[in-house]
Amino acid sequence: MDERQLTATDMREIENVVARIKPLLAGRRPDVQGVILAECLSIWITGHLLPGQPKATAELWGSIWRMHFAKAAELIHLVATEVGTPALIEQLLTEIPPSRSSR
Repeated sequence: MDERQLTATDMREIENVVARIKPLLAGRRPDVQGVILAECLSIWITGHLLPGQPKATAELWGSIWRMHFAKAAELIHLVATEVGTPALIEQLLTEIPPSRSSR
C-alpha cells in the first residue's frame, strides 16, 4: 500500500470532504452513524480489487484495514485530547477488536 505523507493540499481536501459529510451524520443515532461509516469503509476497502490476484488482493485489503484503524486510533486520541477526554479514549482503544457481525 502507498504510504505517502499527506500534503497540505490533501489535508484541505480531507477537511472539505469531512465538512460535507458531517451534516449527513448529524442528528442520527450513534449506531446508525457507525453503520453508515462501516458501509463506506467496506466499499472503500473492497474497491481495491486486483483482478485475478486473490492473494495479493487479500494482502492489500489487510494493509488498508490496518492503516485505517491505526489512523483512526491516532485521530481519536488527538480529538479526545483536544476535547479533554484522553483517559476515556485509552480505555476505548484497548477494547476495539474488529467484529464479524453482519450489517
